[in-house]
Amino acid sequence: MVRPFKLPKIPKLKIPRSPRLPKMPKVRMVRPFKLPKVPRSPRVFRSSPIRSFRQRRARGLYSPHRARSLKFKNPLEAVVALAFFAALVFIPPAIDFAEQHPVETALLSPIPIGLISLAVYWKVRRRWQRLRALKAVRLADVDNMSGRRFERYLAALFRHHGYDVQETGRSGDQGCDLLLSKDGEKIVCQAKRYHGRVSNDAVQQAVAAIALYHCHRAMVVTNSRFTDGARRLAAANNCELVDREQLGELIARFRENRGWS
Repeated sequence: MVRPFKLPKIPKLKIPRSPRLPKMPKVRMVRPFKLPKVPRSPRVFRSSPIRSFRQRRARGLYSPHRARSLKFKNPLEAVVALAFFAALVFIPPAIDFAEQHPVETALLSPIPIGLISLAVYWKVRRRWQRLRALKAVRLADVDNMSGRRFERYLAALFRHHGYDVQETGRSGDQGCDLLLSKDGEKIVCQAKRYHGRVSNDAVQQAVAAIALYHCHRAMVVTNSRFTDGARRLAAANNCELVDREQLGELIARFRENRGWS
């Protein structure tokens, strides 16, 4: 008997196992950030538009350089516009009435004269009150002013000292808050109401604005004091520095004068 042929046994290949990867930590989903809800302020109904205008002007919300819209920013503008349109409507009938009734017209003529006189008196009285309020300001009151109010006060102060002042204090003024003119000389004025010392950044802005506004020299006015670097930079670039002591002298001379200037 012939033994059947048997295939040799093939040994099993031992394939090394791949190393196990470490377990990934559990990732917690981050909730999306939500802005907190700002409570709406209750609407306040003011009885007088003039009072609301004065409050907005005192808080610095009213600016004459802001873009005009159909809404009147100043109540006086609405009164002038209403008077203009009323004059266009009532002037032709008034002319016809004056031709037909000359006696009654002569008796009614004091009414418009009295209204015009009252308007002139109100304008002069408001100017006098504003001048009294400006002359009541002291150097200590300047420290509590806002930046915009400080610029307006400096404009009145320089007008008193014989300068022609043009206010340019707004965003993008390129380092010029006031344009001063006197004796054919134009000056760039930078107003800085600070609690600390004013550095040379303010001087650099004022000096750079000389060529932009076509002026002769620059000036920086502050209720504080300047650093040594600012003084050296100003002396090298024809820039006048008015610090707290010099500003106090200007305010004292302004308060001593009791005239209209």
